Amino acid sequence: MTWVVCNLSDAEAAAFLTMDACMRFEGEIVNSNSMSTLRKVQVENRTYFLKIYHRRGKGLRRFIGRSRVRAEWENLQLFKDLCVPTARLVAYGEQQNTGIVITEEVSGTVDLVNLAESHPKGLTRYCVEKIIDRLTMHVRNLHSHGFIHSDLKWRNILVGGTGNEVEVYIIDCPQGRKLVGPLFRRGVLKDLACLDFDAKYRLSKTMRMRFYLKYRERDRLNSRAKREIHKILHFFDGK
Repeated sequence: MTWVVCNLSDAEAAAFLTMDACMRFEGEIVNSNSMSTLRKVQVENRTYFLKIYHRRGKGLRRFIGRSRVRAEWENLQLFKDLCVPTARLVAYGEQQNTGIVITEEVSGTVDLVNLAESHPKGLTRYCVEKIIDRLTMHVRNLHSHGFIHSDLKWRNILVGGTGNEVEVYIIDCPQGRKLVGPLFRRGVLKDLACLDFDAKYRLSKTMRMRFYLKYRERDRLNSRAKREIHKILHFFDGK
């Protein structure tokens, strides 16, 4: 069995010191499926998310390779090493087919979907530009190290702060991994397509183009960029 705790406070240590103790936590169920159950728990007025995996993964991952839970905690550690803002990892471990990842809530944040829905008339241009500046920097950082998130939807992007202090956090990454060659290039397209899938319903074409140009660090499109945009826009066709 693997069980690791990460610089816990006294209250956290009392709550999360062992995997068995965490398995007995109840709390509010945020999401549940055949793969995992996500619970929100409170410890001394602080909020934590306790994700219990019921199996190693889908397909071959059920038997060989890195388990889904191990991928999640290792990806969170990678984000920290690369200075990509994410949820704080509190404790993690696995035993046979069961695994747990515990993270602390990123206080004062809201995911991009709820942020957009809370502004019926749309987010201000200033706010969108600040979010794009931070998000493109973090996504480009991950991609520059060969890492693909693989589920980069708006619900997995948190925004906090106000004015010039806006920060973007990337969370929930059990499917992410490092790739090379054609698989990496396809992964980049998928990450950008995931981001644009929500953006096309909530942002103007100008703002969506700003994101792409900022991500690619360009001032204007060339023929190669136009081909890539076409692939991004049609990535999910027929899927």
